[in-house]
Amino acid sequence: MLRTYIQSDEREWECLLPALELVYNTTSHSSTELSPFEVMIGENPLTAADLDVVVSPTLTPPMTKLFRQLCDRAQRHILKAKCQQKHYADTRRREVEYAVGDKVWLSSKHLPPLNTCPKFEPRFRGSFAITESIGSVAVLLSASRCPLLTNAMMSSMSPS
Repeated sequence: MLRTYIQSDEREWECLLPALELVYNTTSHSSTELSPFEVMIGENPLTAADLDVVVSPTLTPPMTKLFRQLCDRAQRHILKAKCQQKHYADTRRREVEYAVGDKVWLSSKHLPPLNTCPKFEPRFRGSFAITESIGSVAVLLSASRCPLLTNAMMSSMSPS
């Protein structure tokens, strides 16, 4: 958000922070469809335009009811957003079945590095042979190349 405002003058970005904070706190979030300020306080913050209007003090029972309604509304929107996010995540997800004896490559993301520079680390290591299936999501790999490597999750493997 800050990047769009500092393109003209990069030296005075600190002066824009209060205005950007107000914009961020009053903008509704895509998951909750409420602003962060509204979720925490129960209403949006006052702006200069709101200061001329005199409002009667709020009472506790109506505020309690309002907070309950806001929390229920936010939870409904979060569940809706979760369903949408799951839908988009499932479009890239793939079901892969591995059998004993299959050769696979193993992701090196969570393995100790082979090189001193992680940028030059290979993305996958292998190929390894599957020796045993452990449940539905894990397998036992042959450890002939690397004695520390035995169990692996199927999500971190790729067929060779």
